[in-house]
Amino acid sequence: RLNLSLMFAANFSGGNYPEALKGISATLRFFQMTPVLDHQNTPELDRRIDRLALEIENLDIQQLSNLWGILSTRYLPSVLYKVRMITIDADAVKSELHLINEPRPSING
Repeated sequence: RLNLSLMFAANFSGGNYPEALKGISATLRFFQMTPVLDHQNTPELDRRIDRLALEIENLDIQQLSNLWGILSTRYLPSVLYKVRMITIDADAVKSELHLINEPRPSING
């Protein structure tokens, strides 16, 4: 299983800001009505995925500012969801990385 965050942002230029808000509102409505995507309500869902559960993720002002700063862009109307229960096909893994428990400084000359 893998948990991830998924952002929907509406990028409308100029005087289309109201349209951006309508797009975000439609996204919110959709996921309020359908918080879980499974094979019954989403037949195109990959068979290796059992279901996707989306939960809105609330950020405070500082977290929101940091997120948009990391993205290096201006703020856009957006909503952030946490997506859970993604099943990954183990056969599709190409390689494994080993966990580093402590820093190991090295000097290459």
